[in-house]
Amino acid sequence: MYKYQKAESPLHDMLTDFLENGPFPALAVGIVKDNNIIFTGEYGKANLSTGDPVDRSTLFHQAPSQKHLLLQPLCNWLSVE
Repeated sequence: MYKYQKAESPLHDMLTDFLENGPFPALAVGIVKDNNIIFTGEYGKANLSTGDPVDRSTLFHQAPSQKHLLLQPLCNWLSVE
């Protein structure tokens, strides 16, 4: 989480809920607006066998087909801010 970011945010709550009820074991998010970091977050398990959590150094395989799943909710959240 970015050092100036509030832990209690609607986006944090939405992503936590998405991960608990969604099809993915882990997720990392970073949002930049006007060259400023406005949100970062790491969610889920980096290793399901050991239960290790995701952190800033966790490597992810990026698949283009998965990016659209969060794009619309994130755009909606940013338009409200």
